[in-house]
Amino acid sequence: AALVRLCALHADHSVWTRLQENAMRHPVGWEISAAEYAALYKVLTGA
Repeated sequence: AALVRLCALHADHSVWTRLQENAMRHPVGWEISAAEYAALYKVLTGA
């Protein structure tokens, strides 16, 4: 089912382009994730 939806999205060029642009706006670096993991560690360990 997911593959069928993917193929349908890919066939619609405007939707596919919008998906790509939205994905590229999402930060993929460790700056945000590292801080969130550190905060979670402190909560879990009581540090």
